[in-house]
Amino acid sequence: MKFKKILISFILIFALFSMVSCSELNSVEKDFNEYGYYLVNHSDEYEEIINEYEDLENIFGVYDEIDILVGHIFEFKNKRALEAILDEVETNSEGIITRDNLMFSPAGPNHFKVVSIFNGEDPDEVYKE
Repeated sequence: MKFKKILISFILIFALFSMVSCSELNSVEKDFNEYGYYLVNHSDEYEEIINEYEDLENIFGVYDEIDILVGHIFEFKNKRALEAILDEVETNSEGIITRDNLMFSPAGPNHFKVVSIFNGEDPDEVYKE
């Protein structure tokens, strides 16, 4: 009886963490959609990279309203997995990590706007022109 309660507790905790991880990417996607951007799952195109890093779940392209690729989002299983990969490849990713997601955006006219949206900030308030 006690074993069943412990097992059920672990299952519920695991399910809760799984939902939080999914909702984080959903939140990021919703923020991008609000400002006219959209995400496309490119995991099939980058299958070799995803297979190389077992904790990397998906790679998304971020596109603007005229279908120009303005960044990539790497979705990891959790924050610990993301940090381990960053340590392994010695990448400086300051300002482009949101929980279990990592984004790279090339320098360009929309770079700061894209980074602000990814970080959950209103780009119109952060970078007033």
